[in-house]
Amino acid sequence: MLAFKNNMVDQQIKNRRTDDSVKNSVVVLNFYESNVITRDIIANKDLSAYNPPVLKRIGMSIENGWDMFISVLVYIINAWVIFPIGFGLWMLVRYIKKRRSVILIKTNPNL
Repeated sequence: MLAFKNNMVDQQIKNRRTDDSVKNSVVVLNFYESNVITRDIIANKDLSAYNPPVLKRIGMSIENGWDMFISVLVYIINAWVIFPIGFGLWMLVRYIKKRRSVILIKTNPNL
């Protein structure tokens, strides 16, 4: 047990020496960039010429809209707990208003 404790203390001393060495160290970073320049030739500078045809883009937009609709629907389904809580709060507010008006009428019968 004593040897284990001594080993543990030696390890802590070693860790502290490493920490002290790191605190006083200097890090040097050297970045090198290649001198090679690449050149790409573009056949047509008008990039809209590479767009898909109109019908294909319309199909992709419909698909994208459907995916968004499904995502919103799934989000609403995942947030189902909001609806019962909202209904409960609405019923509570309605009950409190009705109760307050009944108390007000009882205390002041001229209303």
